[in-house]
This record gives sequence, structure tokens and C-alpha cells, in this order.
Amino acid sequence: MDKHNASADAKPQKQVDIIGALGGYDNLLSQGAEGRVFGVKFCGRDTVVKQRFKKTYRHPTLDTKLTKSRLGMEARSMMRARKLGVVTPTLYYVDQQQSAIYMEKVPGKSLKEMIRDDSMSEADMENIGAQVGRAVAKMHDGGLIHGDLTTGNILVRDANGQGGEGERTVVIIDFGLASNSIIAEDKGVDLYVLERTKAWTCTCWSGPSR
Repeated sequence: MDKHNASADAKPQKQVDIIGALGGYDNLLSQGAEGRVFGVKFCGRDTVVKQRFKKTYRHPTLDTKLTKSRLGMEARSMMRARKLGVVTPTLYYVDQQQSAIYMEKVPGKSLKEMIRDDSMSEADMENIGAQVGRAVAKMHDGGLIHGDLTTGNILVRDANGQGGEGERTVVIIDFGLASNSIIAEDKGVDLYVLERTKAWTCTCWSGPSR
């Protein structure tokens, strides 16, 4: 058979909906402007799946190219942060077909939730604040800009000691807007975003009680 005819007769591969097969659509954790987050069991592990939306206002070819680029950048930034000594969720799998990243589900709460719940002692605040500072310093010293360093993107892993007496660990998440830069102004934007969201979170939490 002619190779050209064989190629023409070949059927396109059917896209496998892994998220659907794992029951992710029935367990939507959150949804934002850029995508959706699902909870699934992946290889026997509790897993978070972050799927990017298709942008219908863009040309399909351009959208596919840009989405693939951002997906790869996010995964690489997570791995780079870990190499720099920053605690991030363990990356399990990158699905280019569905524009999705599969990563460890971190047991714990976001810093935003903890501030609002008023669930931190003074010692906790000092410890967690110091961990956040060290994590940001490691990223910036390594030329990595987070791009969306809010209190919602800083998780505090539950203490793993007996009776929950172990040390809580700060975990940095969501590198979807991360970039590489050694410019001081870019680092400053990260710090400004963190400072403003911290102030906003505290204001919203303390407001109703006044």
C-alpha cells in the first residue's frame, strides 16, 4: 500500500478523557478565570487536577499553542522551585491533550483561610511568616518570579506529628503566571501582591467584628 494513501486513511487518535474517567467532573473543587480544579484519585493517591480553559476568543491554533506553552511553563516552574528548596506539591503528570496538571493534594488550609478563621497562635504566625519569607527569598534568589503570590496560593500543610504536634509546613502553589527574571522590580511586584492580599484578607476578616 502506498505510504501516502495509508497516512490519508489513518484515523485520528481518539482523545481520552482522563478527568472524566477518574470522576473529576463530579468533584469540582474550585473554578477561576483561567481554569478549573478537580479532586480525583490518581494511581491510588489523593490528587488535585488543574485544567486550563480553552479561550474561544482566540484562534484555535494560537490558543492551543499558548495553552501548551503556559502548561509547560507552570510544570517547569514547580520543579524549578523545588530544586531551589521551596516546598511545592509533588507533580504527578502533565496531560497536554486536556491541558491539565495532576499534582499532590496537600492536606491543610490556605493561609487566607487560616487568617480568616483566626486559627493561628502567635507562635504559629511567627513560624509560618518566617517560612513564607524563606520560600520567597529562595525563589527570587534563583531568578523565579511567582506572579500570583497571594495568601490563597500559600498552603499550610497539617502537622504530621502525633496529635498534630509536628511543625506546620508552608507549601507554595499555582505557578500558572510564573516567569524567570532577576529584575528587582519584578521581585517587588511579588512582594507587593503578597502584602496587599495579606492586608485585604485581614481587613475582611476583622471587619464584621467591629
